[in-house]
Amino acid sequence: MAMYWKICMALTLALFVQVFAQYQRRKVGGWNDVNEDNQGVQTALNFAREEFNKISNNGYIVKIIRTIKLKRQVVSGTKYRMEVEVTMSSGNNYETESYPDEAHQTKICRFEVLSIPWQNHIELLNHSCK
Repeated sequence: MAMYWKICMALTLALFVQVFAQYQRRKVGGWNDVNEDNQGVQTALNFAREEFNKISNNGYIVKIIRTIKLKRQVVSGTKYRMEVEVTMSSGNNYETESYPDEAHQTKICRFEVLSIPWQNHIELLNHSCK
């Protein structure tokens, strides 16, 4: 019986250590790195670009060149924080990429998007481009 107790304690301790290690790597409700290939990130990036272009008076994002930092936070849905390098144009036809090179400016943009797929809701919370 004593051996059974020791085995149970060892297994419980091992399980506790494993759960604690997982928690340290990914804190519940905290911001976590996310891969560029993630479908949610791609949806959020495209949405942020479209919304920015609708409301912008300072130019239009023509193309996202590269991602710099991507974070995700699970809340009542998913929040995405994205820092990307973009090319921008002051032209009014931002859907095409056929601008001359001299009309493009490279900027760093930061977006925060909230996505609640089961409610068919997506929202641009914050944005800035410098």
